[in-house]
Amino acid sequence: MTIKRLVLNATVLSGAKIVALASQILVLPIIARYLAPEEFGIVALAMTFVVFTMAIADAGLGSSLVRTGKHDNVVWSSAFWFVGGIGLGLGGLMAAVSPFVAWWYREPGLQSILLTLAIVPVLQGILAVPQAEMQKRGAIPQIAIGELLGTFAGLAAAIGIATAGGGAWALVAQQIVFWSMRSFNIICTTKLRPEWAFSWSALAGHVRFGRDTVGFALVRFTVRQSHNLIIAKLLGAYPLGIYSMATRFANLPTDVVGGPVFYSLYAHLAAMRDDKSAMRHTILSVSRLLAIVIFPPMALVAAGGDAFFTLFLSEKWSDVAVVFLLIAPAGALHGVAIIYGTVLMATGETGLRLRIAAEMAIYWLVLLFGAIPFGIETVAVANTFWFFSYFPRLTRLFLSSISCSRMVYMGVLLRPGIIAILSGLGHRLVCKATGTSGNGEIVLLAVELVLAWGLIVVIEKRKIAEDARYLRTIMAAYGG
Repeated sequence: MTIKRLVLNATVLSGAKIVALASQILVLPIIARYLAPEEFGIVALAMTFVVFTMAIADAGLGSSLVRTGKHDNVVWSSAFWFVGGIGLGLGGLMAAVSPFVAWWYREPGLQSILLTLAIVPVLQGILAVPQAEMQKRGAIPQIAIGELLGTFAGLAAAIGIATAGGGAWALVAQQIVFWSMRSFNIICTTKLRPEWAFSWSALAGHVRFGRDTVGFALVRFTVRQSHNLIIAKLLGAYPLGIYSMATRFANLPTDVVGGPVFYSLYAHLAAMRDDKSAMRHTILSVSRLLAIVIFPPMALVAAGGDAFFTLFLSEKWSDVAVVFLLIAPAGALHGVAIIYGTVLMATGETGLRLRIAAEMAIYWLVLLFGAIPFGIETVAVANTFWFFSYFPRLTRLFLSSISCSRMVYMGVLLRPGIIAILSGLGHRLVCKATGTSGNGEIVLLAVELVLAWGLIVVIEKRKIAEDARYLRTIMAAYGG
């Protein structure tokens, strides 16, 4: 894979992810005026169960198959039937528990929403192996097309149902339409043609790899979704709606930037897994570029949250600003540090990846239960404290796999981080001195973002140029 192909794939997939999240983010200025935070909270709660099933729907086999050499259709066919069966079972389980979940949370409408969304894990199971085939041969743009088709169709469905008074069902329809269109695209474009064959022995190695991958997905689910279950039960639907909205924005660096980049980079890193020097230099170069892209906008949106969220979502969502301010630092850093999972998968250290995720999940649950009696803002503070306090251990563990110093890694994040913090503080000082607010503050945020990026480029010009040259060289050396 050449550097141009990698950049193209990452850019296309990132662009598709941005548009895909438009069905959840960019559409919010419209539907947020029709949905109450409580309705949003109910769907967030339902999606927690969907995300749980999706975390284990492919049994981790997709990532394992991408690492293989020669294509063996018996192996791929066996994986297809195995994973498809798991997805079907998970969908049935989700439908079966829906009455109990609705009773437990005292939300009668939750049952019908869960029954409808039970189709998602079924589709996830059917698509996992075909999508892995597409990822392996570098068909990232074709995957992105499915994201775009699903996004536009889901966006139209959500707006139509919301404006017609459908309430929470606007968000449910958005998910169903998105997955239906995505399924249609992958089925039409994959080159995988499953045989009526199944060999458990052929899957054994992939299942062992997938075991740790599924374990990682489950503990990652605990980290990213457990608060929904606990907040809904102990604080109610309104605080959950506010917190879920804030975390959607805080997770954008991971979902829109870091995630797609590392998804595109994974197969390449796997190819260079025996060359620690190449991996180390690649990770440092990519991490620096991501920090430059991610840190300044997150700091500025956090600093101008009152104006941003009031304009973007409407006045009834103004409480999101405080929660986002408190969790934005963790969201920004996670958008860069998420690379740890990709590195450990590429080097085959899935056991260490699982261990890190398990430690983080347990630590988060302890902090969450300690913070939740004091309200949603305290939960947000606990979230940021959790990630920053664990970050030194996280970096020590995953950087050892590529023989990289923690000080060297932190060095590539330092300048973008300092400039981002200064930009946020500067914004507050300017607004206080000039009395700028509302739409004027939004314009000011845009200008400050351009200035922050410009300053970083000037300061890091030599490093950015070196990183670009190195990535071109290493991608050519390990091209495919």
